[in-house]
Amino acid sequence: MVVKNRKPKKPSVGRWIRRGVLLLALAYALAALLPYMLVPTQAELPEHWTDAVSSESYVNRATLLETGEEAMETRLRLVANAQSEICVASYIYADDESGRAISAALLDAADRGVKVRILIDGLIGAVNLKNSPLAYALGAHPNVELRFYNPVNLLKPEGLNARFHEKYFIIDGQWLVMGGRNVSDEFLTSSGDPHYNYDLDVLLWKAVPDSYDAVRQVTEYYDRLWPQCAAQFAIIPEAKKQAVAEETEALAQRMGELAEVYDLTVLAPDSLIPVEKTLFLVNPVTAGAKEPLLWKQLCSLMGGAKERLWVLTPYLVMNSVMREDLAALSTPADTRLLLNAHTTGNNIIASADDVIHRGMTQRLLFPLYEFHGDSSMHTKTIAIDHDLSVIGSFNFDIRSAYIDTETMMAIYSPALNDLLAAYMSQRFDESLPSGGSEPVNPAPVEPQAGSLWKSLGIYLLSPFVSLVRFLV
Repeated sequence: MVVKNRKPKKPSVGRWIRRGVLLLALAYALAALLPYMLVPTQAELPEHWTDAVSSESYVNRATLLETGEEAMETRLRLVANAQSEICVASYIYADDESGRAISAALLDAADRGVKVRILIDGLIGAVNLKNSPLAYALGAHPNVELRFYNPVNLLKPEGLNARFHEKYFIIDGQWLVMGGRNVSDEFLTSSGDPHYNYDLDVLLWKAVPDSYDAVRQVTEYYDRLWPQCAAQFAIIPEAKKQAVAEETEALAQRMGELAEVYDLTVLAPDSLIPVEKTLFLVNPVTAGAKEPLLWKQLCSLMGGAKERLWVLTPYLVMNSVMREDLAALSTPADTRLLLNAHTTGNNIIASADDVIHRGMTQRLLFPLYEFHGDSSMHTKTIAIDHDLSVIGSFNFDIRSAYIDTETMMAIYSPALNDLLAAYMSQRFDESLPSGGSEPVNPAPVEPQAGSLWKSLGIYLLSPFVSLVRFLV
């Protein structure tokens, strides 16, 4: 029997289409991820770089806002007494109790003729406010403009991962609240709230009119960023007009309730602390991989510490360059770094990364401590010696260094530094040493017990997170 040679089958059209789709998906993924895999690792700082980011001398007064309740009331008081303009920047703007309280105050100010500008992240902000009557109640008001940094654009994959991570309020060009707090229940409620996070803001007041101060620095930065962002929720769809009208009425009623709960009188600057000068530190704002400018500035400031260097950051996710930068610092004897324990932190992805990379962190010879308080710690602050305090939105992670927009305010003031040291000491008193560090609190600290499912999730995720840690 003769067996004829069969001709090999040609790939079907469907198979070629599937292959093409797969190749396109791969190319798209590379376009989205490759810029962050090949980040520029260096940023050169001029010898006298602090002069370029410095305010004038003795033109501000300041204090710290330590609790969520204090942070909420201060924001509400400032907004309630605004006369001309309010600028808000927030990574998260949630449609929750805190978000609605802030929105009620902003709309009340807008009804009085105050111009309100709100800048939110283009992904997280859009997700939180998507289809929300709250967003339309804000964005459609004639005196309110709601804009988004880097809205999702599938035609620009290289920008999909870039986030707006800033958090501050500017009132009438005279007041500034800056720190790590977003507009949400996680940050503006009392410590008994189940969503609560420990965090910190600095409140700054312009003491000398027409001076080049911290408030003016941040306002000018905001004004440069504003035209690059896209307005949304300005036009109410016909199908939502009734819901938005009801929401607007509910927010007006909410403002009346807030006036009964909070002190909304004018803030008096008499008790604020004199500030020698400030340095306003920012990342480049172009959406995409960035030079680590702010990180290098922070390292420069930390490298000048002679007596004390204390750092609070929610977590550590550092590449080899960041670790080398920290290892190169000439740190004083009193050096401490505090981050969340896996059981207290609410960033499971960062905790999963830490499972594999904690050993590298411990080899930095930075005395390391884990926070075991009753809530997660979201604070990003540095105390340098006894006169320099640095407060803002920057985490010690790859994302803050190379991807996101970030803001930090460095403040020279011994009295403010004393306040910051007292706040940080409270957090250290609720910590346990890690990697052989010496305890800082003689009183026993009970480690927080995390859930079994959380711990299991962290350890199971750790190998996979390590593959994409440049995005964490």
